[in-house]
Amino acid sequence: MTIDNKHKEKVFVPAVEKIYFPACSVARKEFDVRRAKLPRVKLLLGTSQNRGLFDERNIACPMERYLFAEGIVRLAVDDLLTGDRRTALTQRALKWADATVEIEGPAK
Repeated sequence: MTIDNKHKEKVFVPAVEKIYFPACSVARKEFDVRRAKLPRVKLLLGTSQNRGLFDERNIACPMERYLFAEGIVRLAVDDLLTGDRRTALTQRALKWADATVEIEGPAK
């Protein structure tokens, strides 16, 4: 994780890390992954908008805890959900959809 602080705002790095590491751990636990690379992300400070530029792996927020944690979780999950795993989940969803049956009203 890098912090882009062009406007030289006060930032307490341990406070940022206090959110970053647990957010990564939650994603790993959800996917039952013991060791995974931490998501590459740049926190942009000094912005007036809260937004995630996920294609660029940037999170711009005036240190709003919830939005920062949400962005980290989103990037971590995206890293853990590889193309192969996404395809497998999609195929499983379609199999489950095909396995359901329509139940009509009682027979007359």
